[in-house]
Amino acid sequence: MNYSPDIQRAIHYIHQHIAEHPNIKSVATYIGYSPFHFQRLFRDSVGMSLFAYIRQKRLQQAKALLTHTSLPILEIAFRCDFHTQESFSRAFKAHYHLPPSLYRKHTSHLLQTGAILMTTTINGWFKSGSHPKNYQLAFDKETAHITEHSILLSSIDSLTSDGYGTVMQQFKAHNFTEKRVKFSGFIKSEHVTKSCGLWMRMDSAYYDMLAFDDMPDRAITGTSEWNFYETVLDVPKEADIINIGLYLQGSGKVWLKHTNFQIVPFTVPTTGKRPSDFVPDAPQNLDFSH
Repeated sequence: MNYSPDIQRAIHYIHQHIAEHPNIKSVATYIGYSPFHFQRLFRDSVGMSLFAYIRQKRLQQAKALLTHTSLPILEIAFRCDFHTQESFSRAFKAHYHLPPSLYRKHTSHLLQTGAILMTTTINGWFKSGSHPKNYQLAFDKETAHITEHSILLSSIDSLTSDGYGTVMQQFKAHNFTEKRVKFSGFIKSEHVTKSCGLWMRMDSAYYDMLAFDDMPDRAITGTSEWNFYETVLDVPKEADIINIGLYLQGSGKVWLKHTNFQIVPFTVPTTGKRPSDFVPDAPQNLDFSH
């Protein structure tokens, strides 16, 4: 069974109700699961516990308030469901490596100097696509989700065409052949005119495509908040190279963070489409009567 829609609904619910202090029980009840069962599903899919995700969203909310408001730290602590300023400061420092007061000073300086958004290259990743020069890649600390950095793939308005750009990486398939693998991450989009999403492809030694998924039936369009997405494929015995990435077709912006690549049980359904998925089960209309 594919639990991704339930995971996405839960994350959307947490985002929409973070000011109301959601907890494990309220989220599980909204989705229609027992708290115990949904915690296990969430951890297996996302790679962290539901409690940890909610806590990190509270810290992300606090980070935004520290960056963009002058609210006292004690008030921010209460707004983010911490009972004391001390407990908030400990949790914030453990996550962001700075106490709240110093973090506020640091980010204020970054905003003033424009250093939060940094065009860069990323170790292990490279930009590609049909029109790679029409897109730019950057680290974006300001829009980071859960951890300190997110990457931003965005169109260059004066150059964008009907093509697409992608940030991707390739690696050898030999450690994963005849296994089922999942590439996942959190994505946020802004004004995407066509589509964006994760993609994964298996290539043979002769560069024949053996399996592919770019989320065609669940592509992200327009503007959307952070949510969890995944693509799952089997790695054939003949696979030589695995390709993974994030793509943007048309204009807009798309952010990616907290990516993961892992072997999963064969009970996890694949998301890719086979050629046979697009054709009927038997010949049709052989007498041309309709």
